[in-house]
Amino acid sequence: AGGKRLGCSHTTVPPGKTAWPRHWHSSQEEAIYVLSGKGLMVLGDQATEIGPGSYVALLPGPQHAHQLWNLSDSDNLEYLCMSASPTEKSVEICGYPDSKKILAYSEAYGPRKFFREEDDVPYYTREGAAPPPAGVPL
Repeated sequence: AGGKRLGCSHTTVPPGKTAWPRHWHSSQEEAIYVLSGKGLMVLGDQATEIGPGSYVALLPGPQHAHQLWNLSDSDNLEYLCMSASPTEKSVEICGYPDSKKILAYSEAYGPRKFFREEDDVPYYTREGAAPPPAGVPL
């Protein structure tokens, strides 16, 4: 209670499933602590089996794209996921390399928005050639 930037969630993943698609963060650091079950942590270009007591730090950046799978046929995978934003008003960008999506959000400034990588547009798209605002000397 009382924290401003540090969060923790308890997650239960059914057998053979994952809680989230493979993704990376631009500025948010995360960590996972496994409580029970057996998982496969995909981190960057490596995959490692993890289990109860395993701790994994997930650093920001595309090279640290990550996903955790439940390897069991019958048991749930349970873990704690801790995360911290650099500041209360940080803007976070997440990349989803498998689906080629980008997520942009800020808890302080508005809703989460997903974009497809192929939707990249030139800088001045939809900007028009409006005159300078009134009062701006020319």
